[in-house]
Amino acid sequence: MTTLDLGASALPDLVGFDFRAAGRDVYADVRTVQARADTLLDAVPDADWDVPISASAVPGAPEWTLRDHVGHVADWNDEAYGYIQPLLERTGGAPSDADYGSDFDAWNEGRRPRYASRTPAELRAWHRESADRLFELAQRLSPEVAASDDAWEWIWHNL
Repeated sequence: MTTLDLGASALPDLVGFDFRAAGRDVYADVRTVQARADTLLDAVPDADWDVPISASAVPGAPEWTLRDHVGHVADWNDEAYGYIQPLLERTGGAPSDADYGSDFDAWNEGRRPRYASRTPAELRAWHRESADRLFELAQRLSPEVAASDDAWEWIWHNL
């Protein structure tokens, strides 16, 4: 399953794709997926950014829109950026669930005001800038740290 074209394969074909398989270049893979996301986001008309597309994980909260999803990813890119320096310095690791009150769903819902009023153009720019900034710093990780579960769960899955 390591021969799929990340930039062109149908999305259902990518389910279960092993980005950490032997011989994969995580940096090239991330850039390919980022380019695909940029192309997709550029093609979505501004009016469609507020169409509900998925239920919130928090009962009673509004459904999530593309605005929410893109804002959420950009916000987490910024959040994850703060974890890389301790990984680089080997002075710490990824945060724990307790750092977020052990309820990521509630924490994520509380972050909506950070991006609710941003325009689609602002969200596209924030998404790209946050991903680029995170990617640039993540490239400084040693190969063993970059392949670690902490790096995978807190950095790579965002990009």
